[in-house]
Amino acid sequence: MTGRVIVVGSVNEDLVATVNHLPAPGETVTGARFAQHHGGKGGNQAVAAARLGAVTIFVGAVGADDIGTAARAALEADGVDVTELRTLPDQSTGVALILVDAIGFVGKEAYLRQREGSPAAVLSSLTVDDPRSGDGTARYMLGREPILAADGSPLVDAKKRRSYVTSAGSGPSIGKHILMAYLPPEQAVEGTKLLVEYFGERYPVTVAVAGSTPLFDPGNERIRS
Repeated sequence: MTGRVIVVGSVNEDLVATVNHLPAPGETVTGARFAQHHGGKGGNQAVAAARLGAVTIFVGAVGADDIGTAARAALEADGVDVTELRTLPDQSTGVALILVDAIGFVGKEAYLRQREGSPAAVLSSLTVDDPRSGDGTARYMLGREPILAADGSPLVDAKKRRSYVTSAGSGPSIGKHILMAYLPPEQAVEGTKLLVEYFGERYPVTVAVAGSTPLFDPGNERIRS
């Protein structure tokens, strides 16, 4: 990546304590594991851009304290230009106080059980093969249109959910109109021919990608060039 990136944002210090359980109001919890990390959404973005090779300038402010000095040094160590990072007198650098419990989050066990099994549906990218209607007018789907099998039957996943277009838009870089939809795994196969119903007519579509890989520049080579 050889472009120039200017990030305007925050930089702060994350103070993270991992505890067995989150304290109730007024409760003292002991036995925590403590760690400090440089943070701030702007600072994190600047570091990511610099590590990708971009000339990165960070615009922001820190306080006149040890945390601010350390944050500035950390950005510089990652190759970020901090000329526009101001130090404000009589101000404290921002800190984030973060408590993480050993349990994790509500629903964690159900989430892990779900991950162990096969997905009921797979988010897929489809391209419209021919957008022309019966009278020759080009029609472009906008979302919520039903996806059908090649024989016209509805697609239904293991949880009895129909497949619909979740979002749609023009893809000028690939010369196609693109649809996103959750498909049953047996239909979420690249090259599968399906139909989309739009205002009572059916249009041929093809599964271009099954999963989260983008259609354009799937290897992110463009951003790295």
